[in-house]
Amino acid sequence: MCIVMGADTALNSQPAASPGRYMQAMITLRQIFTFITILLCLLSVLSCNTKKPKDLVAELKFDTHSDRIKDSLNRPLLLAKVVSEIAKENEVRWTNAFTGEKADQCRRYEWLSKCATNADLFDLLESKYANVKAYSFLCLKDRRDVNLKPVVIKHLLDSTSFDEVSGCFGEFKRINTYFFEQTTGLFTKREAETYRAQISKFNSQCKQ
Repeated sequence: MCIVMGADTALNSQPAASPGRYMQAMITLRQIFTFITILLCLLSVLSCNTKKPKDLVAELKFDTHSDRIKDSLNRPLLLAKVVSEIAKENEVRWTNAFTGEKADQCRRYEWLSKCATNADLFDLLESKYANVKAYSFLCLKDRRDVNLKPVVIKHLLDSTSFDEVSGCFGEFKRINTYFFEQTTGLFTKREAETYRAQISKFNSQCKQ
């Protein structure tokens, strides 16, 4: 009997949950909630890369009927807008960081390739913006019926620069090197060695 009474007494003597423990639990829950909120905000920021800005890309819709655009009276205006959009960022960008989706700059390049005339592209090779020149050169290269050798030679001393970017990775480029690297097959071995040396010597005197 004494033993049973002793057990009851021991049970009844256990302290109730203290307010301090309750407050500590609430604080822990708040910390967890704050952490989840911050995590969701970060994910939201990263997801912005998947949303294309409302700019010329959406407006042009990149009509595949390039012949119709080439003959359109609005073509000079559209061309000027596309080039203006390209020039805003001194990049030749192919895909977006994190998502790997095709970049808007790449879409503009595709529009140029489909809708700009050879004359347009040759004019753009004289642009003060290096990435505009790079995209124009690539468009001419895609057409395969254009002799690019004189273009490369003309730009051997063109040290204007841009960044070529794919995803999270980018590389600094100069126009003379970039044009030459894109068309090494056009030159004899002796010509290639001569021009490569000339470009290297000239670029070594330029500041990045």
